[in-house]
Amino acid sequence: MKQKKYPLMEVVWDDITSNHSWQDIEETKKETPIRAKSIGWKIRGDGKNITLATMLSVDEDDRVGERVIIPKGCIRYSRIIERS
Repeated sequence: MKQKKYPLMEVVWDDITSNHSWQDIEETKKETPIRAKSIGWKIRGDGKNITLATMLSVDEDDRVGERVIIPKGCIRYSRIIERS
């Protein structure tokens, strides 16, 4: 098996949130996005998004699990943890 190399990254980002219940307008005005942290291997990055995978298959090449695609406009901080 030949595993491709992907950098391991930490990304702190503002997650879009929603609520499907009835609520007072003044309470709604106080709500903000949730600040989230994701750690995973950077599979792809372009001008608009970063794609991370938290699992890489060790038995099959080019298989990943638990992916998240984060719009770059939501990213507050990112860093490379390890270059493999």
